[in-house]
Amino acid sequence: MDLSNLRIGSPEATPSRENLVPRIKGQQWLDMVTDKMPEVQRPHCEPFVGDMYITYAFHLPGLFVTASKPHLKQVGIPLWEIRGIAIENLKKDMETLKIDDYQWYCSITAQKNLAACAMLFDDVWKPLAKKFPNELVACVPTRDLILFCDSKSAIGMKALDDLGTEFFDEDDQRISKSKFVWRNDKWEEYTPVEG
Repeated sequence: MDLSNLRIGSPEATPSRENLVPRIKGQQWLDMVTDKMPEVQRPHCEPFVGDMYITYAFHLPGLFVTASKPHLKQVGIPLWEIRGIAIENLKKDMETLKIDDYQWYCSITAQKNLAACAMLFDDVWKPLAKKFPNELVACVPTRDLILFCDSKSAIGMKALDDLGTEFFDEDDQRISKSKFVWRNDKWEEYTPVEG
């Protein structure tokens, strides 16, 4: 698809570096697009952590248009600049993040189906991690939800397992059943620390 013909009535509706944003996707989604899309149309994708990937889209009024490597080249975005540009563009949308505390675990939601993208923002997780006496563990069952808790909270960890599985199984925009830990100022696949 040639993006130069994509116009929806305003300059904001034209794919550009100003409306490129990241999206978090899971392995199932990646497998599906790999099987069903010709390579030239596949979204540009980077491993993030565990079974989660960063893809990119042009956030146009009312829709996201997947950004393939040819699309990115067409709008003049070098591959090495993609993540920085996309994350900077998404910052304004992250103002809608909502954190709810359920005593044993917390959740993050956001407007525009962007909650999972909060995983990309260190400035969200660094202060949150300091509020927990142990490590912060999170799961991202869908694009609309992040659940997190203290790694030593048996009730919180069970909530992540149970609710994470429930939301993952019921949502068609599922991302991952895995758990991730904020360790050394970055996300890693969760493995309990002995001791």
